[in-house]
Amino acid sequence: ARDDTFPVWSPDGSRLVFSTGSPRGPPHIYESSLDGGEPKELTPLGSVQWVQDWSRDGRFVCYSESSLATQQDIWILDRSRPGRPAPFLATEFDEVEPQFSPDGRWIAYSSNESGTYEIYVVSFPNPGRKVRVSNAGGSRPRWRRDGKELFYVSGDNWMLSAPIRLGETAEVSAPQAL
Repeated sequence: ARDDTFPVWSPDGSRLVFSTGSPRGPPHIYESSLDGGEPKELTPLGSVQWVQDWSRDGRFVCYSESSLATQQDIWILDRSRPGRPAPFLATEFDEVEPQFSPDGRWIAYSSNESGTYEIYVVSFPNPGRKVRVSNAGGSRPRWRRDGKELFYVSGDNWMLSAPIRLGETAEVSAPQAL
């Protein structure tokens, strides 16, 4: 018996990626076509892997993977290089809930590096300078469709919106409760 969780649609709506746990091992990543057929394994067995997002150009899938050495990390599966995922952010802290910006040049995520979970954005595909978005806790970041706003849940469970301007850098304005 399998335990399929965390489904994410492909940008064109023809496929799903999802995490699957089985008697063989911890959850890892599969892809299924809506045309039918058996799901295809995308990542090797290893640590627990939870699918989070699929870039709008269809090339990248991001997911969280746990490690004893570096806690929860963000990994990237480049669809042009199947079977060879690579770590994107792997520090001594948790980096979770990654979400690609609509233009595919940024990733929003939550991390506990400050002592509490906060929302950050970092450039993609090369993680450069990160920018902190939240100021009183944050989880579950989601981009507005045009990338000009980032929504998230605050530490005290309010839905907040942070205006953001993306270019060579990310410029974030003060978050506001919705």
